[in-house]
Amino acid sequence: MNNLLNVTVIVPVYNHRPFLQERFDTIFNQSFQNFEVIVLDDCSTDGSIEFLKEIESHPKVSGVLINSANSGSPFSQWIKGIERAKGELIWIAESDDSCELNMLEKLVAFFADPECNLAFADSNDIDEYGNVVNNRDDYITEFGHVFFREFCVNGTHFVNNYMAIKNVIPNASGVVFRKSSVADILQYQALLASMRCCGDWLFWTMIALTGKVSYTHLKLNGFRTHTQTTRTHNSYEKLYKRYGEELQVRHEMSRHGYCSFVKRQFFKNIISRFQNASSTKLTLKFIWEFKAQSLNYSTRLLFEFLILNIRKFTLRVQLKCQKLLRKS
Repeated sequence: MNNLLNVTVIVPVYNHRPFLQERFDTIFNQSFQNFEVIVLDDCSTDGSIEFLKEIESHPKVSGVLINSANSGSPFSQWIKGIERAKGELIWIAESDDSCELNMLEKLVAFFADPECNLAFADSNDIDEYGNVVNNRDDYITEFGHVFFREFCVNGTHFVNNYMAIKNVIPNASGVVFRKSSVADILQYQALLASMRCCGDWLFWTMIALTGKVSYTHLKLNGFRTHTQTTRTHNSYEKLYKRYGEELQVRHEMSRHGYCSFVKRQFFKNIISRFQNASSTKLTLKFIWEFKAQSLNYSTRLLFEFLILNIRKFTLRVQLKCQKLLRKS
């Protein structure tokens, strides 16, 4: 492996003290050892800072940065780490996740291709004790056998055929990317910092568009689910926030000419999630509250399709929504 392909491992920490020993063990003991570690604590209050001070002298740790106040944004921490990184490649190893000890070796190997700017591994969901509780097979089965084998594809193909349908990169901890590919993403820094649900989707999309994307179907990453994580969006507020951010991501895709989100698979997915996660009243409220926003073409397409295809809407409600959209 080319020694120039060194890695900076960025570890954002916030109140994950129970998982820190395992997390750093899986980093320090990687089979690929050409890396530095930058630790970013976002004002933890659970003893994490005391643990980080103990490992600060580790030869792989080049810096432990502790915020005096919580930033409120994981992406602000990501950018801070990337700006300080000395490595050509970046691995954001979330502090509550885990991984196999050969993950970095496997992903770094993809970058022997100078056009590869992003590589990721498949993930298992693990509980707080490290037990595998689920995998992502059902989530990506609609793409056939694509994600059940290794591949390297052009980034525009990856975005048009997969990311435009859904975020197929399950977890930041299973991704390595080239630092140079992030330069143009700085223009999205404020938008990313404001996102709570879909910022990683936009982040990976913009990197993918700069070169090739590689993938291994090996489940080398452990995506932790525990009492402090909440990934369900079954309340009105969370649903509203989630879909508002999805529209922002798709709007950015449309601005760059990637409009495959109008494919049937995407609409089918959205409709299913609306029907399962929200009552008619809340679904209508969600659509209704967008009346104050400037609707771009892709947003209008989405709402028109929803109104016409959600069977529980009465004709009166459908007509009312369509009239609203045309006035917007």
